[in-house]
Amino acid sequence: MLMQLLILSKKKVKDAGGNVDGVLRFSIKWNEDGKSIVDLDAHAVEPDGTRIQYNAGYRKDTGNNFTKMGGQLDLDMISPSTIGLENIYWNDLNKMKSGNYKFIVHNYNGRRNDGVRVQIEFQGQIVNFEYNKMVEGYLDIAEINLSNGVMSLSKYNSLLSMSEGSPISKNKWGIDTNKFHNVSMIMNSPNHWDINQVGMKHLFFMLEGCKNDESNTRGFYNEFLKEDLLLHHKRAFEVVAGMLKLHESDTQLSGLGFSSTQRNSLICKVEGSFNRTLKIII
Repeated sequence: MLMQLLILSKKKVKDAGGNVDGVLRFSIKWNEDGKSIVDLDAHAVEPDGTRIQYNAGYRKDTGNNFTKMGGQLDLDMISPSTIGLENIYWNDLNKMKSGNYKFIVHNYNGRRNDGVRVQIEFQGQIVNFEYNKMVEGYLDIAEINLSNGVMSLSKYNSLLSMSEGSPISKNKWGIDTNKFHNVSMIMNSPNHWDINQVGMKHLFFMLEGCKNDESNTRGFYNEFLKEDLLLHHKRAFEVVAGMLKLHESDTQLSGLGFSSTQRNSLICKVEGSFNRTLKIII
């Protein structure tokens, strides 16, 4: 039930006008029963010490509304009689400096309250926190570390209840998206296996448990054709490709593919003599 309530918080933040699509987001929610009419504030501290809060100027309703790293408080409620929501987000990873981003909840007016729910989302991962006691003064929530373009939860308050999850995960080809999966093999596309390499080069990451359950998959694609072939023979190539479809097999290799002609990136966990999360640019 806790996960359902906290995921609902994301929708409520969006409905209230908060940005929930950033690369990093810090949202708080309180007064769900209407008995905690108190002014709780969301605070965030960037690696250079810049503090985002109600009176710092980095608010949606002010002229100077973004920090140098692109952070902004875009949802600010003062002692609401209904559910209270506040939201801080960052949209552009390129503007963000490496280091720790600290998140804090402040009881501004000191009134009694029944606690707070918190949701932190970073690069598609969601962490939910709940504090069921009165928030007095400043309550440290957590820290997100940014290093080499990759974010991770580096620290959180042990007094908080924590759960992890992502409402945007989907099941495709037998595996859940937005989660880490073991890579069984990394290889080039078959047209680059021999010395006579032809056509566009792709890099394939074959995933354990990944199985294409869609019948009659095309065996090859016409990504790029010479102009004279494109003009006169495109239809013929499409017909041939349609006739050479592959049938489903339990021994298939399936996963993710990346073209060498387009810049992409992926986040990997590497385990061995060291354990590390890496962002790989392809």
